[in-house]
Amino acid sequence: MNKILFFIGTLDDGGAQRVVSILSSELANRGYDVDILKYYDGNNIYPLSDKVNVTSVLENTNSKNIIKNVFWNALI
Repeated sequence: MNKILFFIGTLDDGGAQRVVSILSSELANRGYDVDILKYYDGNNIYPLSDKVNVTSVLENTNSKNIIKNVFWNALI
């Protein structure tokens, strides 16, 4: 199975957020293993397929160091 990771700041209101939501849901529904890694925690404005895994960087660590946070989430 092919894996796809999208990295985005938030899934709040915005054009890029809408595109990531639509694209990730469609790819997941076609059988791809799709993850969205968002930097900030917050609400997802746009609908997502239940097959898409969404993780927030700041939700799992309390550090403000973006590099440390991204690598930490890559390990879990």
